[in-house]
Amino acid sequence: MNKLIGISCAIDYAANDIRQRRSYALMVERAGGIPLYLPPLLKKSSLDRLFQRIDGLILSGGGDLNPHYFCEEPQTALGGVDPERDAFEIRLAQAAWERRLPLLAICRGLQIINCALGGDIWQDLAARPGGIQHNQQAPPWHRSHRVKVDSAFAALVEGTSNEKIWTVNSFHHQGIRRLAPELRAIAHSSDELVEAVWAGPKRFFCGVQWHPEWLGDQPGGLSLFRTFLAKNS
Repeated sequence: MNKLIGISCAIDYAANDIRQRRSYALMVERAGGIPLYLPPLLKKSSLDRLFQRIDGLILSGGGDLNPHYFCEEPQTALGGVDPERDAFEIRLAQAAWERRLPLLAICRGLQIINCALGGDIWQDLAARPGGIQHNQQAPPWHRSHRVKVDSAFAALVEGTSNEKIWTVNSFHHQGIRRLAPELRAIAHSSDELVEAVWAGPKRFFCGVQWHPEWLGDQPGGLSLFRTFLAKNS
């Protein structure tokens, strides 16, 4: 039976809309799952019911995370924040961790799981000296910079440990500063920014800083979704 995969969404407060790109749904379906877009839910009872139905969870990309969640005041470079989405996704990440639900976190989602489990992030990578460009000025499918990938993770996702350098896309100005204790860094960019994390091979709780939904058959793209869908716990 195809697995039902929840995908978090953003709120457009001005238009009173729930929004998400269709590329997530297309990639989940291509990988063999059934996508289900999730609006931010405010009631705990709704969240409990949701986790009885879904087989896996994707925390999608999006805007900045409120620095309230890592005990900082907002800096001048902080972008737009989505209060209801922030609260919902932090709860989702913590609940998925407690229930050992397979989780794939993408871009903003990586930062969410890191903060939900006790880490923190750079509000703006421009404050980090010596960095490369992480917010590419190119189409979303363009592979902008290289990441060095842990050989065990490369073997799990791509079926070979030979391909340890992947070239990925990049659309973010925030990133992991202090890694959460439960997570392990498994990929870095050339400027040593954490580009992917997981909790180890015994459970699929994984986050990547790039956008695999745009990479198709390239390393770290469709294969990552297929690996995620293959995990039951």
